[in-house]
Amino acid sequence: MGCVLALGLLVSNRVVAQPLPPGGGGGGDTNGTSFIVNTNRNYAKYMDHAFTLIDTNTAAVLDTNLYAALLTFPADTNTEPNLQILLRGTNTLLIRANHFDYSAETERDFALLICDKAETPVWKAIDFLGASDSQDGWLVQGTVPNWKVTDPMYFQVSNFARDCNAFFRAIPYHGPEITFLSPQPYDVVSNTIILEVAVQDLTGITNAQFEVTVDGMPARYSLETNNAIVLHTKYNPNGWGNFYLNAVNRARVYNLTNAPDNAKTFFSGSASLPLEFENDTYLLFASDNATPDIGTNYFYFVTDKPQAVTASIYNPETGQTLKSFSGYVPYAATIVLDWNFTGAGGGAYTNDTYAVNFETTDANSNATTITVTNKIDRDRVRLAAGCFITYQWEDPAFVQGQALNSQAATWLQGTLTQLYNDLYKPLSLTQYTVNDIGTNRNHGGCIPFDAWTVGWGYILNVLSNKSLYSDLTIGQAHGSGATIGGGDYLPSTFDPFDLQRWIFGIGDNTHRRLRKSALWTCYNGNLYLTSAGVDYLSWPGACGIRPEGLQVSSLSYKNCGLFFAGGLPQGFNDVELGGEKATAVAAAALDQTWICGRYQYPGGCDPTYSWRFACQATINRFEGMSKAIPSLAGFKKCVYTANQDELLRDNDVSQVKEN
Repeated sequence: MGCVLALGLLVSNRVVAQPLPPGGGGGGDTNGTSFIVNTNRNYAKYMDHAFTLIDTNTAAVLDTNLYAALLTFPADTNTEPNLQILLRGTNTLLIRANHFDYSAETERDFALLICDKAETPVWKAIDFLGASDSQDGWLVQGTVPNWKVTDPMYFQVSNFARDCNAFFRAIPYHGPEITFLSPQPYDVVSNTIILEVAVQDLTGITNAQFEVTVDGMPARYSLETNNAIVLHTKYNPNGWGNFYLNAVNRARVYNLTNAPDNAKTFFSGSASLPLEFENDTYLLFASDNATPDIGTNYFYFVTDKPQAVTASIYNPETGQTLKSFSGYVPYAATIVLDWNFTGAGGGAYTNDTYAVNFETTDANSNATTITVTNKIDRDRVRLAAGCFITYQWEDPAFVQGQALNSQAATWLQGTLTQLYNDLYKPLSLTQYTVNDIGTNRNHGGCIPFDAWTVGWGYILNVLSNKSLYSDLTIGQAHGSGATIGGGDYLPSTFDPFDLQRWIFGIGDNTHRRLRKSALWTCYNGNLYLTSAGVDYLSWPGACGIRPEGLQVSSLSYKNCGLFFAGGLPQGFNDVELGGEKATAVAAAALDQTWICGRYQYPGGCDPTYSWRFACQATINRFEGMSKAIPSLAGFKKCVYTANQDELLRDNDVSQVKEN
């Protein structure tokens, strides 16, 4: 792979740069020139830099001056990976990356790092609690997806800061590196345990956020000093489980008001530790986020010996008991508590949270207490309705832009929109009736973001109409992870908070969360961002999609989505029909597969195939789609028909087809 340092010391209007061997060091000749030193942190120093991966074929046709500048790089006589740097104009750098081979990489991408001191270590130990950090080190200037790395590659870093030093190096990087130090894999654990963890990341990072789960289920834990995780194992079922620590950061330097187009801005790392949980009393089913529609909610606890049991359900704000239980269990048993969402006086309980307290005492006076605070799902999933479709125009001044726009118009604005609107027609592909899929499903609206559209707000604000649209498909658009949209042609963008505002609206807070979301944009699939800290809202979270672990452990209506953790190619090879097809074609195929099932012909369509089936079938059909790291969010066994919504709410998947 190789990790080669190239140094460029900027002094006044002069750049001194040279390629160095792996692990090399060095500097530039100041030539006695003085300049104002920028004392800001590196993030602030470099935030206005703009990084671009140059397509030499495009440059040769559309920017002959740039192409001529690329030809002035000195001949590369090295065989090892290296970087070369040239100054273009007064504030633009051209960089050539030679001999980098990422063909064996599946997770890590090529990352160009930047720092004001060459001698600064690349990696540092990250503290959970964000202890004081005076070190100001390496950050990501830009990345290239591993599948796009070629030899050579050309980069442009423009709007370059002239009042500070800048050094570059290249490494494989995907985010924080996490290592569990103790306990050991497959250890048997019980009660409260301490997990020791080491986290390494770039030296310029100060904003790492963390999330802990057990097989995707919520875990009761706290982050302590010396990177210790205190985990209460009795809040998860007994047996084998994978303990996950997920971390996310914002490692790339860019101006927050102008996120880069189609470039990764968030980075994440994850590590798992298999453990066997073994407690004599534990929580089996918390039923958090249950909807009052079910009438009665149930909570399951397990004890493996004779014990006296007392339990209560109470208002955590006032301490007022809503329901109480007591008794003696003479044998190992699963104990079920029930509650019908009523207050102490018998009327409807109006708070959004309640607590369940469960206590046991055995013959030796050994006591166990388990207390959980649950939410009530008043912000429910939308009733099944139609699908709103949109996509972003590429610049029609280019032949490729015209082709992408044409395919999107044909397959999204035409074929897919018509499929939704014709669901109940006897001569349609589906020929469905209300008994097949439920009422009010034949709404397919499509508004593209084109040259005549004011902006995304005008388009996506229609999602506030809950009676028409329960689903969303964005079938072609730019994305950075932090935003969707942008680019030179149509620069308007929106972030997850904008999308959530358009979807959730104001006023009535019932049935606001989308039933299905498919966002075909780069880097929107980091599913850890929702719960990894208050600074982040993930795209699944903006659509109202809760993690699958939460959906499985509650009696709530389910929803699902497809997102992409990697860079999304503009097209894929169609294995079934042959030829290169635009991303918009794959987006239309996914929706059609979920609607129609495995056998897509009149009389053969079946709306009871799972979301996982539809996504996997689409990945299998469009070769290259896996490069973008498709990420399924929410309940993977959701089906298109609304007739199974109550069964799925109760976690009954017996009628879902998977193959």
